[in-house]
Amino acid sequence: MCLLCPLAKEQKHLTKDGFLMYMQHEEGSILNHKHIGIYQDMSQPLSHYYISSSHNTYLMEDQLKGPSSTEAYIKYGSVYYKVNYCKTLVFAMIYFVSLKRKMNIYEEIKNIFCLWQSPDEELPLCGA
Repeated sequence: MCLLCPLAKEQKHLTKDGFLMYMQHEEGSILNHKHIGIYQDMSQPLSHYYISSSHNTYLMEDQLKGPSSTEAYIKYGSVYYKVNYCKTLVFAMIYFVSLKRKMNIYEEIKNIFCLWQSPDEELPLCGA
């Protein structure tokens, strides 16, 4: 199907052009070709179809060196909140705080979004 070069076919290799053809072919596509056309009622407001959730919603600017804050959840209207401890240095900016402040973060989110995700009992600080 996608092997253009006879030598590549003989050696069972896929050429660059063959790979590109495969990726653009229906068989290799990540898209469901049945859904290329509009197949749903699109007359409703966008908020009826789309839910935005991001694990980086707490970031106010750049992912690596910008500030992070729970205020970003409010600013972007996030309705999903998950706390991950000590995965990156960015998390440290927001989570290396006192236990009381951590509990306040949960309370803020609970009050704003009427959601509750129970905090970890131990709330580890990266092995500290």
